[in-house]
This record gives sequence, C-alpha cells and structure tokens, in this order.
Amino acid sequence: MKEFFKTGSISRLLLKASPLLIAGIAGCGGGAASLTKSAALSGTITVPSGTPTRGVAGSIPLPGATVNLYDITSTGTAALNGSPIETTTSDASGNYNFSTTTPGHSYIVEASKTVTSTSGTPTTLQLGSYVHVAATGPVTEPVDPDTTVASSYVLQQISNNIATPSEDLTSLEQNFEANVTAQAAAGTAPAIDLSKGLEQHQAEISSVESEAAKSISRLAFVSKDPWATGSSDSGDSNSSTQAQGLVQLVTDPTTSTVQAVIIITDSNLNVTDADEVTAPIASDGSFAGSSTDGLYKITGNLDGGEAHGTWTASTGNLSGHWEATAHNDAGTKSVAVMGTFTTSGSTAPANTGTGGVFVMPDGRAIAFAQDNSKTATHNSGTAVTLGTAVVSTGTMTVTNGWPAATGVIPSGTVVITTTPGTTTVSGTFTFMGLAQGNEFNSSGTFTGSSY
Repeated sequence: MKEFFKTGSISRLLLKASPLLIAGIAGCGGGAASLTKSAALSGTITVPSGTPTRGVAGSIPLPGATVNLYDITSTGTAALNGSPIETTTSDASGNYNFSTTTPGHSYIVEASKTVTSTSGTPTTLQLGSYVHVAATGPVTEPVDPDTTVASSYVLQQISNNIATPSEDLTSLEQNFEANVTAQAAAGTAPAIDLSKGLEQHQAEISSVESEAAKSISRLAFVSKDPWATGSSDSGDSNSSTQAQGLVQLVTDPTTSTVQAVIIITDSNLNVTDADEVTAPIASDGSFAGSSTDGLYKITGNLDGGEAHGTWTASTGNLSGHWEATAHNDAGTKSVAVMGTFTTSGSTAPANTGTGGVFVMPDGRAIAFAQDNSKTATHNSGTAVTLGTAVVSTGTMTVTNGWPAATGVIPSGTVVITTTPGTTTVSGTFTFMGLAQGNEFNSSGTFTGSSY
C-alpha cells in the first residue's frame, strides 16, 4: 500500500520584515526592546526606522504612546467606539502592560502617539493588534505595522459577519499577518499608512488578499475537529437547534475553483445533513456558491493557510460561520482526496456519487459521498461516515455515520492507494449500517485525486 494522499505545504515566514509605512520620525526613541515586568497582557510597540521607503530595514520601539485595551468579545467593533477597559503608556523601550484581561475573551490593543517627521510635520501614528486570551497566565502580544493590518482585517471580517467576535480568531489573524510578512519579504506588500485609524486599512487588506490569491495552490483545507473536544467553536448562532456547519474544501488552481463539503451537526455533534458546493475563486481569494439542490450556500475567503466564511441553509433558518486550515501531511497528517464513489454488487445496479475523504490533524476522518441526481432527499443519496485514518497505510476505519439505520451504528472501511509521482488515487470502500434505501450502504470503488 502506498502512502496516503498528499496535500500541498504552507510556507510561513517567521522573520519580521515590515513594509514601511511612516518613518523618519523624531520622538520614537530607541534602545533595546525587552519586557520589563510580568502582566496579564504585555508586549512591545515598534515602528519602522529610516525614511519613508519600503526598502528601509529594521524597526525601533515607540515610547510614550497611549495604549488602550478594548474587549471586543460581546460587541465586536462597536467596542472601539466606547471607553477602553484599561489605558496605559508605553515605557522607554516601547513596552506596555495590562492586567485587566479575562480568559476566553478577545481584545484589541490600540496604540497612538503624535510625532514629528523629519520635514517638521506632526503625524499621529496609530497601531493595533488582536489578541485572544485563551487561558490564565501572562500573554505577550507585539504591536507593529504587520499586526496593525492583520487586526484591521479581523475587524473587517467581524463587521462583515464573516467571523464572530466571541470566537478565537487567532489563526485568522496570524495567517493574514504571515501573508503581509511574506509579501514584504518578496517586495510585493502594500505601503501601510500608520496615520490611518485601525479600521481604515481596506486598501491594504485588498492588496494583500489579491496578492495572496495569485499564489493559490492545490490544497486541502480541513476544519477544526469538534469531536476531539466534544464541543464546537464554529460560532454558529442558531439558538433553537445550536446547529453548526463544518466545511472541508480543496482548491484547484488550474480551474480556479473551490470544491467544498458542508456537514451539519446538532448540539450533540450528531450529523444531521451534508451537501457539497463548487464555486469559482475570485481575484481576491473570495468565493461563493450554492449546492446543486439549492439547499445550502457557502461563502468564504482564502487567506494563505486559512479559509473561513459563512454558510446558510435555504430552510430552517440555519446559518453560521466556518473556519478551516490548510495542513501539510508531513507536519500534521491532515490530507484529503476528492473524486467519485461507485457502488458494486449483484443485487442492484451501480450508483455513482461525488465526494471524498478528509483526514483531520488528530487522525480522525470524514468520508462524504453524494449522488446529486437524488435531490428530493439526502437520506437516500448522501452518506457521511466518521472514523479514524492511518495515513501511512491509506486506511480509514468507519465507526459511525449518517443517515444510520434504526438501532444500528454504521461501520466500514475506505482504502486509498496513490499512484507514485502523480495526484491520482484509487481505492475501495465498504459502508454498512446506513439507512434502508441509501445507495451507498454498499461496497464499491473510489477514483480521484489527492490534495
């Protein structure tokens, strides 16, 4: 058996190379930037040094800046229009310290200072950073030009109802910041105007998104695994059912399309429905599309190693947010294949359905198959099976599924073989215990491609 399906890898530049925004300023101070005392939330504020050209390297600390802390967990961007929960001033090394933070809450750190440029013009620098305090204990969060644009991006996603402020949006912020940093290193990043307010970086955000979209590669994006923790942090707001949507997707740069699978679960993480959507990718990395049967709509954005967006059901007033991350199989063993399931057997004619297998970073796996000719009900033409996968052998063991026969826990296996040197895969499957009349309650073959 060959190695399980491959997915592309994501490169992240960890070194800072901030594009210059406003520099050549007097009153920014200097000296080593080091933390001087422990606090619930602390960090160092830095701005570019030199003259206002992107090629200037290095940064210097910003002392004497007014630093405000806003809790955006409940009210989102509206919190920035109110009073900060705490205010401080950065010290001689540009360090700030806050003590008023609550585990599980999200914050915006906003720093400002009026300085005089080398031409004698006073300019108010405005910087910011998004931080989610996940647990008790000190949290360190830098504030610089890259975090400023990344936090502005997070605020934009919240304002556009693509993300919810009560979620932990750290990965969203970090992936966008990684795009800014990488583009700065490549000389393709936009100039970032630090005289703008924190929510006024739309031009820079659009430039970063468009540049990132040029490098969209063949990738699999896999959602967080709610079954690993027994809870969801999808941010879906369906008070009556507490439904959530898990979205898995692959990107194909040759056709500039996204192929996505949405799996709906209830508050107990029981699968209640599933569907698939294919949508074109726009120049800025955004996409929107509906399922063939029109039951679900998915919108989203691709931002480097992060994909996120919203889902909406045409019935039941169900909607919510989703988030998925691109993983490389060498680092996290999170991979995917997409293709066609074909049933076999002497008692019934062969049926075919599109779908695939997604393996989460912890080894849990989801297989999805759908016959789009069965539009009346998903109970007979759609199957979702859950289980675990061993990447090295290409074997998924099914331990549950939907729709299930009464009193039966679905089981089965999926075995995938790769073709060396290509993305072509083939294999076999056996699903048992699905609802009576479900066409995938059978054995058969799978052919497709790895991501």
